[in-house]
Amino acid sequence: MDTTKPLADIPQFEYYREFDKTTAEFDKANGRPKYFWYRVERDFVKKMNKEALKLHKEFDSDKQLDNLMSGKPIKKLTPPEIFKFPWKYADNIKPESEIKFGKTLWQKFTSFLMIDL
Repeated sequence: MDTTKPLADIPQFEYYREFDKTTAEFDKANGRPKYFWYRVERDFVKKMNKEALKLHKEFDSDKQLDNLMSGKPIKKLTPPEIFKFPWKYADNIKPESEIKFGKTLWQKFTSFLMIDL
């Protein structure tokens, strides 16, 4: 793992961002809100998915594979800024006080095992 670069800014890594020194420094330097992915609205996530789909269509993996096999250069994609700094493009970010951390599905499933002694 490359520790010189911050973690990818995706919802799956949100919980771990503050524990990684490089990522925490990056977030602080760039003004990224704490727990961004827990605070952003679903419409923004849909917007991100649309941008990702556009990028995927632009890549044309079959053509790129043909180019790779024949020794031709592969087209390099430049991701839009929305992927680099998503918090700068989000319209509504809830205040940190409104975050509700619920139980995960696994915690709900195994909660019947907890017995008060």
